[in-house]
Amino acid sequence: LNSAWEIGHTWSLSVEEHFYFIWPVLFLWLGPKRALKVLLGYLICIPLLRYGIWHFFRNTIDIDFASVTQMGSIATGCVLAFVANRNIFTKGLDALQKRPALFFALGLATLLVSDFLNKSGKYAILFHDPISAASFGLMVLSVLYMTKELKPLRGFLDLKPIVFIGVMSYSIYLWQQPFTGGSAFAGHLPHWSIHLLLTFLAALFSYMCIEKPFLRIKEKRYSNH
Repeated sequence: LNSAWEIGHTWSLSVEEHFYFIWPVLFLWLGPKRALKVLLGYLICIPLLRYGIWHFFRNTIDIDFASVTQMGSIATGCVLAFVANRNIFTKGLDALQKRPALFFALGLATLLVSDFLNKSGKYAILFHDPISAASFGLMVLSVLYMTKELKPLRGFLDLKPIVFIGVMSYSIYLWQQPFTGGSAFAGHLPHWSIHLLLTFLAALFSYMCIEKPFLRIKEKRYSNH
């Protein structure tokens, strides 16, 4: 990725924007059920897409940064939203709801094994990213059902500081790059703690002055429909 460190993560923001241009159109055009089928078909085909692009266009397209091969993580999140809010995949959900901790461990183990196998060139090309996305998705869904059974976990995730970090997470992701390059985390605690503080302050300013006002505009617009 030939870019300065400070903006090196903007490729992922581009992938997000490309996905959010396509997904709402599919959703409105095809309807929820058909759009979900297209999404699942895309997720199944990602290994073939990755291999095809790597094989024929490796000199011009990097499969680790191209939208067509990297939208799988966001697509997985959309599938999770369907699973969590609609009555689909009921048999699998019944098993997950009964043993969420087991499925969380399964997702974590799969993720670790996938990272180990990522040393292999062919595995990295075909499967590492799709399996990582699916593993994280399974872990997120498992945590959702674990919170219904484990009150201490639900209580921890409902703590105001934890909720606030979740709300701020996108802004923190946007701003962490400029403050964490080079020697930001070299040396003693006071040195890198200043970089963490600057990251948080920039994220807070961005959230309060840009993100939150636009969210209010969105809420006001949709409340009028």
